[in-house]
Amino acid sequence: MKKMMTTLGVILSIGFLGCGGYSQKAVTSQGEESVQPQSTASQEEQESIQGSVQSIQATQVALKVEGMTCGGCEIGVKQCLVKLDGVKEAKVSYEKGEVLVSYNPEEVTKEKMVEEINKIGFKASLQ
Repeated sequence: MKKMMTTLGVILSIGFLGCGGYSQKAVTSQGEESVQPQSTASQEEQESIQGSVQSIQATQVALKVEGMTCGGCEIGVKQCLVKLDGVKEAKVSYEKGEVLVSYNPEEVTKEKMVEEINKIGFKASLQ
């Protein structure tokens, strides 16, 4: 039993060795040592990351789409939008004749989304 606990402790400690976010402490047969998170990024790096996250917040736009008659139409419209760089999500409703798109305006324009939907045979416009 003691040998098994020691082996388990070694296996558990190896599992944490590759993770930069945790301190590297071993688990022994005597008991577990707590594993505490440690920051590997400097204050400047953390601020830079925070600024980047805020700058890529998604914007939403509702587009009117005429000509959709079924779920297959919804799938086609969604697929043509999500393939565009900058489109995070597209919620399509053929019943309402609209698409709600979450996107990054620094990467894709509303006009480009309308153009792509029109290319596959529907009539899209800004609402």
